[in-house]
Amino acid sequence: METATYPFQQTGLPLNERVQDLLSRLTLDEKVSLIPQYQAEIERLGIGAYKHGTEGAHGISWLGKATSFPQPVGLACTWNPELLKQVGSAIGDEARAFIKRIRR
Repeated sequence: METATYPFQQTGLPLNERVQDLLSRLTLDEKVSLIPQYQAEIERLGIGAYKHGTEGAHGISWLGKATSFPQPVGLACTWNPELLKQVGSAIGDEARAFIKRIRR
């Protein structure tokens, strides 16, 4: 198993600490390269190329079998922050499962 080199790769650390570490290591050009749906590899940080799609605010069903939620404007009309957190959590769970499945 590969050993984590940087704090952002250490899953036992708090998420905010990992995000701040990664952001501090990325150059402006690298950050800009992560904007489109197809991200190039950032070899020096051990970040592989990937595709996240155009947006995932209503699910990732364009990638395969997954839950499809209403468009963000419809979700916003619920005025229910707890429901939106649950939707976001479900989308994140499905995205992680999808990535894990394709990396096998």
